[in-house]
Amino acid sequence: MDGVSRSPAPVGASITPSDVGRRVSVRRVLEIRDGRPVFGDILGLLESWDDQGITVRRADGEVVRVPHAALVAGKTVPPPPPRRRPRGPAGGRPAERAGEQADQRAEGPAGGPGEEGGAR
Repeated sequence: MDGVSRSPAPVGASITPSDVGRRVSVRRVLEIRDGRPVFGDILGLLESWDDQGITVRRADGEVVRVPHAALVAGKTVPPPPPRRRPRGPAGGRPAERAGEQADQRAEGPAGGPGEEGGAR
């Protein structure tokens, strides 16, 4: 055996020990308040799965241990989307387009120097 428990996933969870190393989203019971469960979600890398529970590392580096009894649901999720460049003058694209539009207005629609409809 490789030291990883092959116990079945809790009801509602679609993650298994074979998902260790993948990005997951899990829902767990944080506490019972007034006889009702209070849930919390974790998004991160599934680092381990053993007889006691799972370990998930969040993007900020925090490691969260979830006992199997508290695990309500889980699924694998795709990697986060790439970060976008800032919009506006700092990003360049919208400002460049505005400059191109200004150049076109200066030339006019018929290609003449600023005249509506060219030479008359």
